Amino acid sequence: LRRLDQVVIEPRFARAAPIFLLPPSRQCHQHDPLAPGLLSDLLAHFARLIPKDGGFQHAEGNADSHIKSSIMGASQAVFVEGGKLLLGHWQAIWFCEFDGPRSREVHVKVIEG
Repeated sequence: LRRLDQVVIEPRFARAAPIFLLPPSRQCHQHDPLAPGLLSDLLAHFARLIPKDGGFQHAEGNADSHIKSSIMGASQAVFVEGGKLLLGHWQAIWFCEFDGPRSREVHVKVIEG
C-alpha cells in the first residue's frame, strides 16, 4: 500500500486536489491523529448508536457497516500544494474499515490544477 502522500509528490501533481474514493462499507476521514482517545471514542459512539445486531433488514449481516460509512461519507478531497497534502497541523487522513478486517483497494483520483 502506497502512502497517500507518496501518490501526490509526483511533479505533475504540484497543484492538485486528490479525491479518495472507497467501497461502500469503508470511509476516509480527516481527524487529529494525536488526540488521546479520539479513535476509541468514535468507535464506542458508533457501537452505541449503530449496534452490529441492530435488527436491520439488510440480510448480509453487515448493515451496521454500511450505515456507519453512509454517516461518515465514502470519499475525501484534500488539496495539494507543492507536491504535499494540505492538511492542518492536527489533521491526518484515517482509513476506517467498518466491515473487516479485509484487504481493500483505495482509489485515488487526482484532479490537476
